Amino acid sequence: MTPNVIQGITDSAFVSTLDLDMPQKEMNAIFNGLGDQGKAYMFIRSLGFETPVANDLYYHFEIDDYHENFKIKDAVGDPGAGNSIDIVLDADSLDDDYNYYPQKNDEVMFKNEVVGWITDIVETGGGATVTLTVMPNQESDNIDSKAQDEEVIIIGGTWTEGSGMPGDISVKVDQYSNEAGIVKAAIGSTGTQLVNETWIRAYNKAGEYQGMWSEAMKAMDYRMLTKLDGMFWFSKRITNTLTPARSLDATSGYYHKATEGLIPAIRRLGNVNTYTAGSFAITKFDEYERTLIQEHVPVDTPIWTPLGLEIYQELTTTLKDYFADTNIQFVEKVINDKLFHKNQSLGASVNFKYLQRSYNFMFSLLGGFSNKKTFGTTGFDMAKMGVMIPIDTNKDPKTKNDIPSIGTRYRKMGAYDRRFITAKLSGIGATYAGEQPLNTIDTAHTYQMAHLGNEFYGVNRMILIDNS
Repeated sequence: MTPNVIQGITDSAFVSTLDLDMPQKEMNAIFNGLGDQGKAYMFIRSLGFETPVANDLYYHFEIDDYHENFKIKDAVGDPGAGNSIDIVLDADSLDDDYNYYPQKNDEVMFKNEVVGWITDIVETGGGATVTLTVMPNQESDNIDSKAQDEEVIIIGGTWTEGSGMPGDISVKVDQYSNEAGIVKAAIGSTGTQLVNETWIRAYNKAGEYQGMWSEAMKAMDYRMLTKLDGMFWFSKRITNTLTPARSLDATSGYYHKATEGLIPAIRRLGNVNTYTAGSFAITKFDEYERTLIQEHVPVDTPIWTPLGLEIYQELTTTLKDYFADTNIQFVEKVINDKLFHKNQSLGASVNFKYLQRSYNFMFSLLGGFSNKKTFGTTGFDMAKMGVMIPIDTNKDPKTKNDIPSIGTRYRKMGAYDRRFITAKLSGIGATYAGEQPLNTIDTAHTYQMAHLGNEFYGVNRMILIDNS
């Protein structure tokens, strides 16, 4: 006799834990006891930083700095007191079209605090070589010799009465792209095991039937979260420049695609700050805050600081007295109001440890970085690693869309999306309620697929804390 508990299940009636209609705080609690996998993905879901995208390749634009300094290409000898100096702009101070920021009559300052103004700019070699002539303001000042790669700052301007206006300066806009990849997982069971399982009918808040769920689904979800976690932190895009067919799958006829993870992105575009394990000092936070200020992160921006176990233990021990001085209730309220729309229970489910300095830091333990089956495997050093991430949104200057500092993009077109799909294929003896078996094998297979990728905005503001 077929138990009532599984009556009515159909091929499309299985639901993932991640698709259950429950508050996000409860979903966070379900997975908190499973080895801390999926920390980043669940945090992004808690923030609501998931958006659909129609294609695998997607991009956004970011405004470069409104104001620039410039770099000297080659060393220049001492011109003598009161004399001008000719300096050639380094390639780093030119864009691909040989545009540059300094203009004639700009007032500049060298690192010895000598101030001068640009009296002339000469372009040669089709614009590839740009030479600036700078005259010191004070006749008694000596600009002195200049080293290769020395940087000069622009502090003002000096225009004469009756002179014309400066040339236009266009704000530089950079395009950043990433790519969505496909992650899959599966579980299988015999027809007998299916009737031994305990199945739960899942309904949404409107009382509508969602499907059937069992504990086995959570195991598959765990494996998916483990892969999504790895994708978020360490995945790298697949390149085909030298060998175009190297990622072509001969069976499917399609190319493998992978998204860029946060840590490779920070190594490429952000800030890497090293420390010596066992010797972490509070002065490191002075360095972190200087970097955040230099990268124009507003001081009211929450800084998420997920850490591997070893650096987490060392840091929290070092900062014990500072944690005691932090007004936890005040900081927690500020964070909940800003990130979780005043939902205290959702904020509590993410389980931060707070530190208040110039910025409000939100520490969380990345237990997954110590998982002995993944990043905690012998020879891997991720337990000593952490990151600092400003959590905010910024306007894409072209589309005017709000782009979160960390988020995911999932494939969607119309009513069909591939954010997180769960489906079942059954054979003879493993089907229900008059279903048509798809093969003669007495098993049922449940599959999951997620078609998504990462999106990061303002990676230049983020810090990788790495063991030296």
